[in-house]
Amino acid sequence: MWLSLGLEAFTVFLGITAGFLLERWKQRRAERREEKFFLESFLRDLTRIQQQLHAHLQETDAWIASMDRALEKADHEATRQLLGILKIADMTFPSYVLALNSGGFRVLRSYALRDRLTENALLLDHLQRMDRILETFYLSHVLPFLLRGPGGTEGEETGWVLAQSYRSLLAQKASLLRRTLRELSSLRPLLEKG
Repeated sequence: MWLSLGLEAFTVFLGITAGFLLERWKQRRAERREEKFFLESFLRDLTRIQQQLHAHLQETDAWIASMDRALEKADHEATRQLLGILKIADMTFPSYVLALNSGGFRVLRSYALRDRLTENALLLDHLQRMDRILETFYLSHVLPFLLRGPGGTEGEETGWVLAQSYRSLLAQKASLLRRTLRELSSLRPLLEKG
């Protein structure tokens, strides 16, 4: 009788243990699928983001060079035309947002990759904040100046100061774009390795 009860208890113990092990195996498998999904999403987004940022950097550098020429020649008309261009990027980062909001970073096995993704998400957020600063400066200072129209020497001086300030902000953004592109490029091998 004791042997029979012991055998039944052992069988129940094995069944429960096997059930826990099977459930844990299923959970790990689901986490690996989720990790693969996020890694593939990050790679797709990374390629798209790098292309967008590179194009935006080229446009920003061209604008800065044009503004430098206009300021050097004291060409007030060219300066006004260049001030009429709001230089912000339309950037979206769907996989980062999804991963951050859903806890997707937790399924990544590599802590180094988690850290790098977090650092890059912060850099991209910094770029978006820089765009908000540019937009605020543009709407509160540049646009009212442009709407007033040319106004003699005082207007030229104000335009020169605004052009210098706007150029300075865009130069800071270009520097941030270069840094972000370098960081994103160094992230690719980590994502591919997984």
